[in-house]
Amino acid sequence: MSNAVTAIVPVYNEGDEVVGVVRRLLVELESLAVPFHVIVIDDGSTDWTPTREDALTACPRVEVVHYKQNRGKGAVLSATFRSIAPSLVVVIDGDGEYAPEDVGRVVRPLLRGEADWVFGSRYGPEHARPRQYWAAYAVNRIVNAAFRLCGGFRFQDVLCGLYAFRSRWLRGSS
Repeated sequence: MSNAVTAIVPVYNEGDEVVGVVRRLLVELESLAVPFHVIVIDDGSTDWTPTREDALTACPRVEVVHYKQNRGKGAVLSATFRSIAPSLVVVIDGDGEYAPEDVGRVVRPLLRGEADWVFGSRYGPEHARPRQYWAAYAVNRIVNAAFRLCGGFRFQDVLCGLYAFRSRWLRGSS
């Protein structure tokens, strides 16, 4: 089985942050020593510029997909998932809230065959609490507690924007 990785970077009005995120992501993906491709999804950003486009597509492993109108993160991810065929997928938000250097931590267990799905986290001893609205933090804590109570799953950040999984889960097979 191939271990090709497709990294998906959804963005909406992320300014120049996305260029730095993608550059750091490329370095991290290179360190994994597996074939990879990066898809940046511009979900109708009003701040997109030709300069940003040129900076991103200077690397032939980076593709940019544009949507004229904002469709929402779930809709653009769903459309992208249906159009790719790698063995492994990693999603990292393009706003800089997640460190691209953490991508290896969520992909390596998949490469070693130890997991089928791995979530990153914005919280914990290795991370300072990220900049975010207090309400978003509170909702995330409530959802994490619900997963723990209902299913016994122990998440720190179930609503995170950094995760990796085997693409067979997109097709419903095990």
